[in-house]
Amino acid sequence: MKLKIILALLPAILGAWLGTAWSQSPVALKSDSPINIESDRFEADHRSKNLVFTGNVRATQDEFKINCDTLTAIYKENAKGEKESYSIDRLVAQGRVVIIQKDIVAKSERAEYFNQGQKVILTGSPEVKQDKNTVNGQKITLLLPENKYLVEGKVKTVIFPQKSGQR
Repeated sequence: MKLKIILALLPAILGAWLGTAWSQSPVALKSDSPINIESDRFEADHRSKNLVFTGNVRATQDEFKINCDTLTAIYKENAKGEKESYSIDRLVAQGRVVIIQKDIVAKSERAEYFNQGQKVILTGSPEVKQDKNTVNGQKITLLLPENKYLVEGKVKTVIFPQKSGQR
């Protein structure tokens, strides 16, 4: 029973991150694409509703990758009659977090995804790069439905002009 819960939640764990809509050209991912998660350790705590991947965590699906020291999925039970149904409430990546999608790389010490509101908060020297362009600050919030970035605290941005005919 508990193994079924874990296996049912694994796609949702990465699916939450995979929904990240970056400012340019988000990757269209297929729900049937395999999700690969590698870590030194995995722990499921059903009392606190946490799934924790620890040590050299590498998660990939198609062109999306996340590397970190620890990835924690906090899930909740949904009310769906007699059948057990679960969904991800929040994801927390900690320690040397690197999120890669196509030519966009986000780095921080902590990244937290909130399913309600569809937002990602990067803290701990966060930086987002696309090609040679960079933005960093003390906190970067990605508001996914609005396709917006909010960068706070000692913001530094470097933008390279594009030549005519480039995207």
